[in-house]
Amino acid sequence: MNTIIRRLRTRKGARRYISNQLSVVEFFRELDVRGVNYVVLRWYEKLPEIDPGEDIDILIADNDLPNVVSLLEGRRSKHQPVDLYSETGLDGTTFKDIPYYTPRIAKDILDRSVRWNGLCRVPNPRDAFLSLAYHVVYHKGLASNVPIKRGAQRTSYEYKDHDYVTILADKAAIAGISLKPAEINLEYLHDFLGKVDWRPPIDTLTKLAPHNAWLKAIISEEEDKLAEHLTGLACFIVRDRGVYLLPRIRETLEKYGYDILWEAPLSNADAKVVQSHVCGGVWSRGSWPVNGGEPAHLIMAYDVFPISPHDGDMAKHPGLNNRRLLEAKEGLRSLYNHDRLPKELCNIVQSSDNGTQALQYLRLIAPQLEETLNKKVYQIHQRHQSPFPILSEFGGLSRRAKVYLIKYGDQTAVLKMFRTGRERFMEREIAAREIGKPLMNMSEILEIGENYLVLKRYRSSDRLSWMRVPGINRRGYIRPIYLKEIRKILLHFCKSGYDWIDFRPDDLILDKKEGLKALDFEFIQISSEESNNLNKCLALFPPSDDFKGELPIDFSLSVFYPYESLLRPRTGVPVELFLRDTSVWHLTLAQTVSLVRKTVPWTIARLRTWFRASRLRSRLWNIAHRIAD
Repeated sequence: MNTIIRRLRTRKGARRYISNQLSVVEFFRELDVRGVNYVVLRWYEKLPEIDPGEDIDILIADNDLPNVVSLLEGRRSKHQPVDLYSETGLDGTTFKDIPYYTPRIAKDILDRSVRWNGLCRVPNPRDAFLSLAYHVVYHKGLASNVPIKRGAQRTSYEYKDHDYVTILADKAAIAGISLKPAEINLEYLHDFLGKVDWRPPIDTLTKLAPHNAWLKAIISEEEDKLAEHLTGLACFIVRDRGVYLLPRIRETLEKYGYDILWEAPLSNADAKVVQSHVCGGVWSRGSWPVNGGEPAHLIMAYDVFPISPHDGDMAKHPGLNNRRLLEAKEGLRSLYNHDRLPKELCNIVQSSDNGTQALQYLRLIAPQLEETLNKKVYQIHQRHQSPFPILSEFGGLSRRAKVYLIKYGDQTAVLKMFRTGRERFMEREIAAREIGKPLMNMSEILEIGENYLVLKRYRSSDRLSWMRVPGINRRGYIRPIYLKEIRKILLHFCKSGYDWIDFRPDDLILDKKEGLKALDFEFIQISSEESNNLNKCLALFPPSDDFKGELPIDFSLSVFYPYESLLRPRTGVPVELFLRDTSVWHLTLAQTVSLVRKTVPWTIARLRTWFRASRLRSRLWNIAHRIAD
């Protein structure tokens, strides 16, 4: 089976061709001999005759895939085409990279199939109507030439392969379903499939929407109904293999900026509901070596400061409205995978892609909680509204606080709004400025609110850095005179018994009038002992294993050396020089040497590229001359 899957992964679609030595009749006879559980989904009425250009659409059970692919090794130009779809959407047997039908529906179609004219297996009359309606609404959409709503004109697509309205009416009559051609439209069929529990889950509809303009409009309309304060709502579903990590999962979600609103283990009955109606009904291992297990625990969480996703993120994850979801899922999965062999990796958590999906998931398990959670989210959202006019937002991950440029009286200022439950970071900001009062480098607090700080706005100067070289050292090195000031600030905190953890050069600004200012102190904490040097400063060195304080998520997920990772690319000097009270001249020399070491390999590499290109051009020129002669 694994060999078959590897072969199918090289295919881009479900299209196959019946092998050379088999006719259509012989192909179906061989399926019966091999005991394959399959159905021909539609257009089987004329079989074994097939109209020119038509294919055979076949749905098969996952376990029978190896028994079928060996019969479908024909060539495109010579043999009968077959579109092969598997029960759960195994690689190479999908529609737009998702299962053709949701696995629950696919299994029902297979289990209830009947024989047709002694030739092949087909859906029973009711399933034949429903599966074709599903195909028309969710796969074809406007391309089916079915009216959008009652009384509307049919769509005007040039490619009309079948008269779906008439065919659906005929199949409905055979199935004993009262349905006139005039009643058949996309909206009616969409509602009808919902009533008989044949409508795909919301996350599946969202993945189909980019390929179906009508469905995309329906999804957009549904998402537009979502209240603004619910945009950051998310549902995380922990799978069996991740349940033992729940305490760390909660902690990690909090570090990424989520507030947990409600959570509960899933009973066997609830797990089956989630399994059928979430993630398209597919809970296999997917692209991971190991299956993460069945859905086991549901967590409703809220991000009051969602981040707009990039275009690339939305292309990979249709419906995504918060980039933090991807970041959080990657962090949660790494809790399980970070110390495992490649063959042991698995996906322990799934999630909604947006607030609309999160609400749909909640309604599956605890619909009675929707109103309560809605009120709770609204209260959190209101608590984080700015009391001042907002002029713009600053970028950043906003895991602990969101930063805005505001109008503050007759001046502009910076508002730092802290998330609920993260007030400790605000308290550290205030404490750091008290500790740093003897210095002239602390940014000024203009106002302290319940969950916010208003900070003085400084005008940045580009003189903080120098030795900028495009392609080699784009951001440049911090000038030696300011390196000495930075050392002085860090040393002052160490002597005061504090560590400025997570210090980064971006936490500094050089004001045109007031000089160097330090801006961000969210992780400044009391150190184990006062120190007159920087040898144990946690702004420069990693904490010891017995460190009891709080670390950023970056420190928690990897072996981290702050100076080499964060500071040296901007200081350009070894840590030994930074630790000492080195003269400006020596720092300048060290930065120059560092830049030369970067420049020489880069220059050599460019010259090699140019030389190879020159030789190639010369050869092509000579060949052209020979041909001309």
